[in-house]
Amino acid sequence: MINLPAILDVPLRTDEYGTIRVGQTRVTLDTLIATYQRGDSPTDIHRSFPTVPLADIHAVISYYLAHQEEVDTYIREGEEKAEIARQEFEEKFPPNQALRDRLHRVKALVERVREEALNGELTNDLIPENSLPIPHEVT
Repeated sequence: MINLPAILDVPLRTDEYGTIRVGQTRVTLDTLIATYQRGDSPTDIHRSFPTVPLADIHAVISYYLAHQEEVDTYIREGEEKAEIARQEFEEKFPPNQALRDRLHRVKALVERVREEALNGELTNDLIPENSLPIPHEVT
């Protein structure tokens, strides 16, 4: 006969900032549950977060299923706090649309240069005036 423990420990802890984490890892309860909700299996979750033992993943999912309302409330409250923090940050440091536009252009340029380099078609005419120079080696 199996000697069953009276209580099974759920590998969750609250860090100094009030965030619930799984075991002694940095993986948050929110993250693990989000991956579960999108359809990842415990094994898939373990592949994505190998620092979390598979048994802990099963235990956390079991806890979630037994306490879904409380966990969903915790996650929702965290999302609300994050949205408030984002709004406060953007009030103090408004987004710079010109900078965003430039970053998007640079990103597109980098992708184009990478594509051209991979295809062996890299030429200097890809780089517009007042832009970034072509690096000597493209990796």
